[in-house]
Amino acid sequence: QRNDAEFRLFNGQLAPEPVAVRTGDLVRVHFVNVGPGTAAAHVVGSLLDTVVDGDRVTRAVQTYPVPPGGGAVIDVRIPEAGEFMFVDHDQLGQLPWGFAVKFVATP
Repeated sequence: QRNDAEFRLFNGQLAPEPVAVRTGDLVRVHFVNVGPGTAAAHVVGSLLDTVVDGDRVTRAVQTYPVPPGGGAVIDVRIPEAGEFMFVDHDQLGQLPWGFAVKFVATP
């Protein structure tokens, strides 16, 4: 089943501003999937360094599935200067409506 939520929030905002980070910063995302389908958390252009999902720890993956009603703590280190989008690969068609948060990294 696909996720067809009516809205999505990042840091409590419907239309978030880019998040400023420095190159090499560790970014921690507390990701919660309210469903109904599985979400595929991903940062475009970077690996997810560590994903903690309950007792399960996963390292160095591109995408991590989060089931409906589930959550994960996702750590990603921004590798270089530029723009990096945090998205749900299951909902890339929602990008025009803001289903992404942009990390803008500077040296």
